[in-house]
Amino acid sequence: MPKGGYASRWLRSQPECGQQARLRIVCFPPAGGGATSFEPLFHAAGPKVECLTVELPGHTTRLREPPARDPDDLFERVTAAIAETVAADQLPYVLLGQCMGAIVAYEVAARLEERHATPPMHLVVAGSNPPQDEPIAVEDPVAFLRVTGNPGELFEMPELLDMTIGILHEDLTLLRAYTCANRVLRTPITVLYGDRDPYVDRPGQRGWKDLSSEEVSVEELPGGHNVLDQHYESLLRRLRENPASGLGREE
Repeated sequence: MPKGGYASRWLRSQPECGQQARLRIVCFPPAGGGATSFEPLFHAAGPKVECLTVELPGHTTRLREPPARDPDDLFERVTAAIAETVAADQLPYVLLGQCMGAIVAYEVAARLEERHATPPMHLVVAGSNPPQDEPIAVEDPVAFLRVTGNPGELFEMPELLDMTIGILHEDLTLLRAYTCANRVLRTPITVLYGDRDPYVDRPGQRGWKDLSSEEVSVEELPGGHNVLDQHYESLLRRLRENPASGLGREE
């Protein structure tokens, strides 16, 4: 899933995993990034965990479309795609957001609750300041792109690199246009950040605790901005052991 229609523009299933899916993870890419940011997860997930990536206009498979300029409109459209597919199915699911994707994932979780759609069993955010705080500041776009999961070949292809920097600029502009309404979720949140991440306010990570009435776990892990790359195995293990996943310890 999804196989066609409106949702297929916004959600892309990854073929490396999920052939016998019993849990879904919806991945929200970082600023300037796409599905490649989560490749280590796709290879680690196994057959019972399906991974889907959110495909934004102006990115990857939708490169020819104009980028999103209105944050609320973007959040509503992504929410609609998830509500009619992932949230309408019987399988439990998780929202996973990296960097800018953490903000989008939080806003989508809030809107799913407002629609009375089946909510995610968990929201996992990584490498992001809380949405009520200032967005990340990027002074060196090339340095930023190197730590957000982009393939090494990108930096050897000047035209492609320039295009990606343009996408990053549009994403950061979108973030600056965003204002958080401080919606309090009824979904548990896990907040992960790297102890060497120069783009997040480490003490400020506790601000995520104000955004859910359920448990909010804030964890510092060894790593930089793309901290998830080194910790997908442990994250997957915890998700599988969560009783809500239906997987238990069977994998």
